[in-house]
Amino acid sequence: MIEKSLSKAFVEGFEETMKEQGFLRKGKIFHRIVNGEIVQLLSYFKFSEPKFTIQFEIIPLCAGFEYSTLMDGSRVCELFKDVNSWEYKYQTDGYIQRMPEALKVTEDRLLPLLDSIVNYESYSSKRNVLYPLFSIMSPLTYMINMVLGNYEKSKESREALINYRIESCLANWGIKQHIVPAKQERFEQDIKEYQRLKKAMDTDDREVIEQYIYEQEQKSLKSYVKAFTTPKKYKNFLETGELSFEYIYIPDSE
Repeated sequence: MIEKSLSKAFVEGFEETMKEQGFLRKGKIFHRIVNGEIVQLLSYFKFSEPKFTIQFEIIPLCAGFEYSTLMDGSRVCELFKDVNSWEYKYQTDGYIQRMPEALKVTEDRLLPLLDSIVNYESYSSKRNVLYPLFSIMSPLTYMINMVLGNYEKSKESREALINYRIESCLANWGIKQHIVPAKQERFEQDIKEYQRLKKAMDTDDREVIEQYIYEQEQKSLKSYVKAFTTPKKYKNFLETGELSFEYIYIPDSE
């Protein structure tokens, strides 16, 4: 008879090491914020077929990300594709026996990677390695380039997304507008907001740009606190702005 679940085995096998690295835990997800800029998550995923893998996600705080959508959907870790011994044809007790090996590979290969992506600059420099198919139209491309002052690339990214949405409407319905009024209204709001920020980037209006970046960071931080702390701690954060945890500070090695 199996005496413990895979989730419990994962937590027991990883928790001490992850806490030493400054990670907190919510369920089977370990999480931390590095240098007040980079959110890092680590968990595992058990496929319906007899295999499992370690997952991780690295998300810049400026993304304005909603973390409730990621609780069990972190990106499968491409770094471990060649670790064939992680694919088992056993029952849960067979998976559990392999947890020490999974932890060792994580310590040797994944944690050094996480420790090298510690701010917006290092994320930007390693993003194409992490995400080879990263789209120019991604909100992250837009925000990271704005944060780093690469305004032409930032504008190129957002304009590519706007054009794509218009072209999709033309292809589907033969019109430039979204067929659903609510979507059309949202689209017009997005364009209006972009025009405001484009003007700020064109004139290097740092006050407007930095305020927008701050708002996105706060939106992301609010979602992070809500997803990974208790309702009481989340309420206290909303009322006081005080975090119930500390950022992890790691110097940029580059």
